[in-house]
Amino acid sequence: MSVMRKAGLSAIVGMLLMTSGSIAGIEAGASAKDVEVQGKVICIDEARDEIPCSGESTRFGFSALGGKRYFFMPDDVRAEMFRDHRVRERELVVKGRIRPQNQLEIIKVWSVKNGQRFDIHYFCAVCNIKTHVGGPCWCCQQDFELREDPID
Repeated sequence: MSVMRKAGLSAIVGMLLMTSGSIAGIEAGASAKDVEVQGKVICIDEARDEIPCSGESTRFGFSALGGKRYFFMPDDVRAEMFRDHRVRERELVVKGRIRPQNQLEIIKVWSVKNGQRFDIHYFCAVCNIKTHVGGPCWCCQQDFELREDPID
């Protein structure tokens, strides 16, 4: 595939990702409110009931401190990071946009250790690629490394 074609496909995918949340909000007809919540990721079934997490888990919610629950939008690509059990096991802060039916559209995720926030992400040192989704690097095919960098 030519460099120009790859660049064009990347641009199209980027635009689709940027607009997907906006389209969901327009369809729902609700005004959005941004929040930051701290707590832990939970695995849920189609009825939004909590279930034990497994390697096959694909639906996620968030149990915030104080007991309030949020549900990640099924088409939110940022929620893909919760497939990794190492991420699910951490205390997290999620900045997100509240959508209808207590859905939370993810804007940013941080891990928390001893009261300090860390930028949690995946990284390929070979290709210098930072992403929110684990798995093999798109370039060199080596596994992305899960990293947590302290926030200054």
